Amino acid sequence: MTQFFKHKELPLSKKVFDQLANWVEKQKSRIKSQLSEDNEAEGICNPYAVRSCLEAVWFAYGNTLTPELPCKSLYRHMMQKEMNPLNVTVPKLMFTVFNGGKALVSKVKFSRFYIILNLKVADVSVDANLLYYKISAAIKKAITSHKLGESGFKANISGSYFNALENINESFKLLEDAIVSTGVNTNERKYLLIGINADSQSSYLEEQGRYDIEGPKNLFD
Repeated sequence: MTQFFKHKELPLSKKVFDQLANWVEKQKSRIKSQLSEDNEAEGICNPYAVRSCLEAVWFAYGNTLTPELPCKSLYRHMMQKEMNPLNVTVPKLMFTVFNGGKALVSKVKFSRFYIILNLKVADVSVDANLLYYKISAAIKKAITSHKLGESGFKANISGSYFNALENINESFKLLEDAIVSTGVNTNERKYLLIGINADSQSSYLEEQGRYDIEGPKNLFD
């Protein structure tokens, strides 16, 4: 381990290691006074186990630390390829706007409508928080200006709304208009996307082999 960390700067890790090492030494004497050599400790944290875990974590910390790209080594080990801005995938940030479907007795059969923040590694100049606040404000404005108002959509503790709209198309239209109003998306780049959970199984009519998504007069195979 000493050889591995030679010439490497590990912020705060040595201080933490030293503090826990001191704790380990104190625990050794406490355990010796409570247990005989033939008995194992129950309910007592074994200091040797702590040291082993700590050294493993400390080693892993150094093995994955690259100052300019903190996860570069870890990415290379896991994905078996070099990390660069062209091959790294950024997880998509997604939040629920509408909760509907059969379980909530909503006219809209799709159980969830989402907004997805479609960011890439190259989007270093884009503020994800600003994107979120812009689309959140646009959706809230659309809801409050609807004839049912906020009370009709019954926002829950997470901030998502009950889908009180008449159908799927209205749901898409409201979200599309909200996205357009933010002025964020362009023809070349779509930062804000719409996602859905169709929850198709709850709309499946087994005896007919069809899906009731837009009413019994318009079933889908």
